[in-house]
Amino acid sequence: MGNQSMSAGQLLKQANKLKRQGRLDEAIANYRNAIKLNPNSFILHQNLGDALVKKGLLDEATLELKKALELKPDSVVSQAYLGEVLVKQKLFDEAINYLERAVKIQPDFHKYYNSLGLALIGKEKYDEAIDFFQKAIELKPDSCWGYYNLSQVLSKQDKLSVAREYYEKAIALNPQLPSQNQKASHIISPLKDSPEMEFTGERYVPNIQGQISYEHLHRYGLCLEIVRGKSVLDIASGEGYGSAMLSQTASSVVGVDIDISSIEFAKKKYQDKSNLKFLVGGCDSIPLPSESIDIVVSFETIEHHDKHEEMMTEIKRVLKNDGVLIISSPNRFVYSDLPNYCNPFHIKELYQEEFTELLNKYFSHTKIYGQRMAISSFLYSLDESNLKNLNCYSGDSQLISKQFLPLYEPVYFIAICSNNFNNIKDIFLDSFYLDRNDDLLNPDSLLHNKRLSIYNIGNELNLAKGGNAKPYLVSGWSYPEEWGCWALRPQAKLSLSLKNQVERKLTLSINAKAKLPDNNTETVINVKLNDKKLGELLFSGNDFLTKKLKLPLDLISGETKFNFVFDMPDYSSQSSENIDQRPLALAVRSILIS
Repeated sequence: MGNQSMSAGQLLKQANKLKRQGRLDEAIANYRNAIKLNPNSFILHQNLGDALVKKGLLDEATLELKKALELKPDSVVSQAYLGEVLVKQKLFDEAINYLERAVKIQPDFHKYYNSLGLALIGKEKYDEAIDFFQKAIELKPDSCWGYYNLSQVLSKQDKLSVAREYYEKAIALNPQLPSQNQKASHIISPLKDSPEMEFTGERYVPNIQGQISYEHLHRYGLCLEIVRGKSVLDIASGEGYGSAMLSQTASSVVGVDIDISSIEFAKKKYQDKSNLKFLVGGCDSIPLPSESIDIVVSFETIEHHDKHEEMMTEIKRVLKNDGVLIISSPNRFVYSDLPNYCNPFHIKELYQEEFTELLNKYFSHTKIYGQRMAISSFLYSLDESNLKNLNCYSGDSQLISKQFLPLYEPVYFIAICSNNFNNIKDIFLDSFYLDRNDDLLNPDSLLHNKRLSIYNIGNELNLAKGGNAKPYLVSGWSYPEEWGCWALRPQAKLSLSLKNQVERKLTLSINAKAKLPDNNTETVINVKLNDKKLGELLFSGNDFLTKKLKLPLDLISGETKFNFVFDMPDYSSQSSENIDQRPLALAVRSILIS
């Protein structure tokens, strides 16, 4: 059925699906076509505004969201969306006005208090911002953002010890927080100079350990041989540690950052390196001559602004004709969509297709890699002189071989680009970073809490806040709430490691209820086990139900690991008067294998 013959509701449903897939241009076109058919539907203007925000078209998004509010002045979602867009545009007074309305309409939702607090920071109304962040914490004590935002505003008031306490609480709730914010927003600025730059979550600093350090050090480490003897630009250089690392092998390195205090700090700390200098400048206004650089390095930068075209134009300008760009970007699908997570400091994240399209527009040749944390077993020579011959093995109990298999769902993309294929054809970024001082088997390990616990058959997993299920929830799950947590489409994954091989029939029991979209009285959840179809779960009504599936012996015999995938259909409301446009999700209280 062509778009010309579709109703406004059908176009809305298709546009919502396209938006979730990251196909924003198509989604926007469908929303606009639907509006032509039903110009007085506030939800169409609201959802179009959201898609335009994701596309980085903030001015157009503002107009659509204001139109939505004209049609439905009490829409709390439109009020909040508009306020958050205005914060990104630094129109703080207007943002405060809309966010205050959102809080008044829905006073029990923590996110609106956090957004309002950020707008107040923009007006330097720090005491008022603190009140709203504290209210957000009161409403949602298991969310990292109230604590994180409170630590930022307290640091601005030079209350550093208290700020540190709140920041540590935020990190305890979300260990990923530092790497998600190391180039944070236009609102938050770093703490004042100290012998070591204070870590606020805005910029990574080298005295921070754990996952964030592995991700950052790995990226710069793999560049050391690539930049050997070359002139290098490290754009958004932050504290300066990465530029200093590159200067070990490069002929010259220039670190550029828009933050003056970070540049001044880097100049002082790394002043002993004669081939390294730091300059103040933006991604869209690099203070270097044209065709003066061999290699540009850009890590954790592009998602913190929406001037992607301007940034790429400037990078092309300063690069020599056959120069090389090495650039990272979070994978929006894995980073934000699967966990149903929104980082308020990221201005414009990219899906893989968008990232690839952007790079291909400016470079003839591009190679893209994925990066994520993983668990491995290492076998190594105790004679350190023989540590260079490293092989990789992958597989399971049925088939294992000498091979390197790419991991699913990278959290970050790393791309290497050039207009001269010969300059990148022999560069391969496949690698791993190893910290010999950290150990998953050590209870004091920085990553020890990330280990998957052994699951005992017959042990019921409680998915509520404070329950025992967290170590087993891999991806596609919301933060736990008092009753349990949401399994979100397109799929939620559960991984159970067993102490012994399975030798008898088992049963999967799940206590849950489905969020059913309009005009649907029931839905089917498809369940896979270890990449094979297990069966279907039928849900109907509004009550929690316990559903069971048999685990056939021929499917589980000899296994020591169960990887469950819950696939959910692609539903979304077609009602033009329904605010709730979320896709179907499954509310889960408990899961049991017995």
